[in-house]
Amino acid sequence: MKRLKGTSIFFISMLFSILATAGQTENQTKPNILKIGILARINELRKANSLHALERDHLLESTASKYAKQLGARGIISHRDQSGNRAMDRYRREGGTPVRVGEIIGAGNNFDSIWKLWIKSTTHREVILDPLWSHVGIGIDETNGVYVILFTTHYTRNLKVTLKKSDGISYVSVTGIMDTSLIATALIPTIYAGSKTKKAKITPILFVGYKRYMPVEWDENSGIFKFIIEKKDFSFCRIAVDINDSKLLYTDLLPDIR
Repeated sequence: MKRLKGTSIFFISMLFSILATAGQTENQTKPNILKIGILARINELRKANSLHALERDHLLESTASKYAKQLGARGIISHRDQSGNRAMDRYRREGGTPVRVGEIIGAGNNFDSIWKLWIKSTTHREVILDPLWSHVGIGIDETNGVYVILFTTHYTRNLKVTLKKSDGISYVSVTGIMDTSLIATALIPTIYAGSKTKKAKITPILFVGYKRYMPVEWDENSGIFKFIIEKKDFSFCRIAVDINDSKLLYTDLLPDIR
């Protein structure tokens, strides 16, 4: 936890003419323009490292914005809020379902200085350049110069999985179609360990509570799969994807099998 020192609002002179022609107040427009600029920096750095660009997510942005204002009001920098919750907890409280969330925080008079510190820091740089992220949310408390950036992976948006449930006497059948081509192109660009020709082996897995179900039917070419679940095992469910029998990616897909 770090105590904030005196800060001031900083302005980017090149944005003044844009604000004037937009016909909106500076207070309404400036934060969004700053966020667009920050997103551009993030994606430029990722592109320079052969990674896909990230998209803004409104729920992540709402979570990050609220926390930036909380930190500014408290005058500290911390990844835990006053209740001891981390970024994942705050995102879930807003309605998010992903199982993986990253967070970087900075404070100061000038975002250029914050950005330089982030990319010089091994830990912060690794968060920004994580190949599994798909979306980002940017929160800014301009009054106190606090910046909160949240990252997550919306696997369902990338996997394009469709599900259908049918009831039996003692079991439930869950069938679906998964677009596996998007896993390699969008989610795991480094899964091949430098090889662009080797094809990843992909297997869907269904977790029911802590119990793992393997598909009774799975065609990687068509993406069609089928799980049979015993009704006695009804519990919290989540679809996962196994890559090359070694890397397990939990998705934010929550089948309702009850």
